[in-house]
Amino acid sequence: MLIKDDPHGEEINMSSPRGKPIRHTRVNGDSTKEALLGAAIAIWAERGVGAVTMHGVGERAGRTRGTVYHHFADRDELLRATKQHLEASLQDLFSDDRDVLGDPIDVVSGLVAESPEMMRSMFRDMLDLGVRENPLVSRAVRYFEALHRQGIVRDGVDPRDAALTILSLWFGALLTVSLAASPRARRESAQRYKRLFREVVYGCLVNVPNEG
Repeated sequence: MLIKDDPHGEEINMSSPRGKPIRHTRVNGDSTKEALLGAAIAIWAERGVGAVTMHGVGERAGRTRGTVYHHFADRDELLRATKQHLEASLQDLFSDDRDVLGDPIDVVSGLVAESPEMMRSMFRDMLDLGVRENPLVSRAVRYFEALHRQGIVRDGVDPRDAALTILSLWFGALLTVSLAASPRARRESAQRYKRLFREVVYGCLVNVPNEG
């Protein structure tokens, strides 16, 4: 479900107000840090927090371990930053910019299976802030409005309803794995739920993407 030419997308101005090129050092540094945090979230979702290492994150992001240590003093700092980065990354699932994170359904299902407490905290914050004020909800609605303009959302489906249904499915994934008695059972529940998730998305909300 990729969006092209989203009118709400942000542009980066690569020139100064006087027309001179700006310096790229900080931009590149921020880009590298974003890539490292995205890789950490992806690993966390796939294999759990224990698999998030300085070496593993660097390898996943295509950077050296020295680069990881340049941005994070140690693994504890990396994990703290990863948790803080999670909500922003979940917002990025409603965009084209998710090459490192991968498939949104896989990411969310993996996170609720491996880190249910972290996801529970995120949902609690969403409810405490209020749905109307929550940036994740706003991003999801804009995303599906763009899909609707492209004819990807099924006829008769309101894009706002589609966005809220997706977020409800995320919450449903958390409830599903919460009933499991062990980490292994949580992973099995998440795998089953992913199939249901896809059936709802592609069977009720959006048209099946053209593989050809």
